[in-house]
Amino acid sequence: MLDGIGNLMMTRMQVNRDKARQWDSLICPKIKKVLEMNSKEAGECIPMKANDWHFQIMGPYDQHTVNVLQRSCSCRRWDLTGIPCRHAISAIWCRNKKPETYVHHCYRVSTYLKAYESAILPLTSQEFWPKCDLPPPLPPTYENRPRRPKKNEKEGV
Repeated sequence: MLDGIGNLMMTRMQVNRDKARQWDSLICPKIKKVLEMNSKEAGECIPMKANDWHFQIMGPYDQHTVNVLQRSCSCRRWDLTGIPCRHAISAIWCRNKKPETYVHHCYRVSTYLKAYESAILPLTSQEFWPKCDLPPPLPPTYENRPRRPKKNEKEGV
């Protein structure tokens, strides 16, 4: 069983590593799709610049404030996910920057590759393992736990 789990993890790590090496953008593909959806919605927003970092964003139904320096928006989506929301993207566009550069570093391809950088090395079968003089481990002792006492059933009911 341990061999099967090791083989599964070894294969999965290599597949994810190969997949990530084929990505050509700065951020992972699923995050890129979310960013594209937010970018479509950002077209409905009107940014009003307070200074270089602070913006007031007028949406079709709401109004929010964005601080690009602290990477936060009053809708809290950017704060919670690390992916710029539509209000933040509108403010970033106003600064003539790309929204991809404001995505949290945990969503970058380089971080993904670092996570799958180390490899799980293959194992030989158990018959080739070195023999040990110690006795085999015993299972843990089992004690019956106290339970609720059984109810006395009434006869004839």
